[in-house]
Amino acid sequence: MTLAVLLSMGDAGSAVYMMAPTDACALLTSTDIDQVMGVSMGVGKTVASTACQWRQSVKQGAPAVIIDLTIMDVRRYDLGKAIAGSPKFKVTPVSGLGDDAYYSASTDGKLTDLRVKKGSRAFAVHVWGGGMPGAQAEPKELALAKIVVPKF
Repeated sequence: MTLAVLLSMGDAGSAVYMMAPTDACALLTSTDIDQVMGVSMGVGKTVASTACQWRQSVKQGAPAVIIDLTIMDVRRYDLGKAIAGSPKFKVTPVSGLGDDAYYSASTDGKLTDLRVKKGSRAFAVHVWGGGMPGAQAEPKELALAKIVVPKF
């Protein structure tokens, strides 16, 4: 089932609709990913009904960088924000991206993701693996999120 959201009425009175995204793999192209990451990441694969994953092509057994893009409801977005008081995670606001956005990062610096809310929808970008610390992942997550927001 696909939902449409009425955005505005055109000059001629025709309605303009935007489809709520349901396919995370359609929100980023391989070219988008490769340019941001600086390496070939291959084709995205659906890993859940609202999630897509790209994996760096490496020799078997070698550590690979992985990108996850997950579409979520606002409740899950808000739940991620609620961990700000946890001793294991910190939440840092990000301005100028969607209606609201924040980084969620583990205090040990190993895990990070960027969550963005736009209207009644949200998504998360998570760059991880390959020995990449969170501090290096955050600018890549931001660049990818900036590509997703206009399509979301």
